[in-house]
Amino acid sequence: MKAAAVDPARRAELTATAPRTREVVVVGAGIVGVCTAHALREAGLRVTVVEARQEVALETSFANAGRFCPTLLSTYPLSNPSTLKSLVSIKNLKTLVAPSRKGGDEQSQGPGSTSNPDAVALKSTGALPSTTELSLDVIRWGAHFVRGCTQKQTEAKNAIFRRLSHLCQDSTSALIAQFPNRAASVDLRFDNVWVYGSQEALEQGVQRAQKASGAGFKHWNQLSCQACISTFPFLESYFDKMIAQGMEPGCVAVLDDYTANAHKFTAEVRSLCERGPLPVRFHFGQRIRSVSETSAGSRRLRVVLTSSGDAGGVTTSTLEADHVVLCCGPSTNAVQRELGMTALPMVGLRGASIDLHGVEYGPRAGIADYVSGDLGFQLTPLEDGTVRLAGFADLIGDGSTPVTEAQCERYGTALKTRARLLFPHMTWTEESTPWSGVRPMTPDSLPYTGRAPGPLPNIWVNAGHGPVGWTMAAGTARILAHQLATADGLSYAGESDFLRYGLEREAPAFSPSRFLVFGH
Repeated sequence: MKAAAVDPARRAELTATAPRTREVVVVGAGIVGVCTAHALREAGLRVTVVEARQEVALETSFANAGRFCPTLLSTYPLSNPSTLKSLVSIKNLKTLVAPSRKGGDEQSQGPGSTSNPDAVALKSTGALPSTTELSLDVIRWGAHFVRGCTQKQTEAKNAIFRRLSHLCQDSTSALIAQFPNRAASVDLRFDNVWVYGSQEALEQGVQRAQKASGAGFKHWNQLSCQACISTFPFLESYFDKMIAQGMEPGCVAVLDDYTANAHKFTAEVRSLCERGPLPVRFHFGQRIRSVSETSAGSRRLRVVLTSSGDAGGVTTSTLEADHVVLCCGPSTNAVQRELGMTALPMVGLRGASIDLHGVEYGPRAGIADYVSGDLGFQLTPLEDGTVRLAGFADLIGDGSTPVTEAQCERYGTALKTRARLLFPHMTWTEESTPWSGVRPMTPDSLPYTGRAPGPLPNIWVNAGHGPVGWTMAAGTARILAHQLATADGLSYAGESDFLRYGLEREAPAFSPSRFLVFGH
């Protein structure tokens, strides 16, 4: 029996009235961009990811320290009265205005170096010559930072971070549960140790952990020197050195945090994106050139992309979408300027790492070495026999200044020097090329997650996660997806679960426009 033909006019009417799946272009395939793509797909949108590099997570997400730290996040923001007091101390003001900072095993170690070089080496920051550029943008960022360091604002922001930390923890765990090998897929380890060199510093660490307990992260233990050595015997040599120099070491074992490979995590989330209904499409080797309305007054956007051909030429392609989301990390402001948009107050924090392979007699837990001062030294055991050394938080303006190969080598040397100090018997068979990446940071530590300021209402931003981008990526992706879906009047399966965190009411706190009233 023949099917009845549908009248062409009726077919056009049905097509016009049928609900259309909303389309989104996500720019950037780092950990934030890929998590955002997954969250948008889960909200029922059709997603295309555009990435300038040839694979996911090859920039800031590639070789970071790998600390997933909701305990730490629940004590944020960094803009608080205590931080401000520390920054305006005479010592730190001298550091800020000095043309360079000295450190490392072959350079002057500062006051006391002639009388006790071993003690100074233990407390050395290992900092390299500063690359801080005091541009107008950096000064404006600093003004916003200082303005937010009041007790009232700190408490208001912390109330948000306490809820955000749980959303991030739960969202990340839900993703890992879907990986084929779950935690093993990303080298996840739950042992984390904060190491301190004095009782005063240890007490400050305990106070931070107690603050996190108030937010629900109660699984931590304060350990005396002997208890720490008993629990983590690989720290014995380091503690013995500190004791020999009259220091009083101790540690806090943090059990709600973990370490994992952010690059592997991003690759696994990409695999989730490409499976199931509405698979996410990834376009690599392409840069966004322009965004405009498809026609006057239309809410549809035309996205023009460029890519370099094998013969050296540049090819152009076009996508159409209902929304564009910028998840470009340290390149976010450069992309916004390219699109004729207003840049947002962000500075870059440059960090560095190096991977040691075939390691013996090394750490078997993630270590945050707070004795190292500004170096911010961290050791992260990854897959069998690999240990990542990470550190540094150099303020570099908008993050556009490229790091030189020589500077990367100096970063690597400083990190290995510190590792040998902690673990003098540690050996390794191979090491990676030193890596450096930039973490974009907002003045109040909350990322820019929401509509971007500008003439087009359907361009969004999810950027500015600072040193805790790995921790916040999956959580802020869900915030952005909820905002965008709500703007389009869409309901989705995970909406009720998201609403239990109460963060839908905090959209103004995440708004990319929140600092623009001060003249940006």
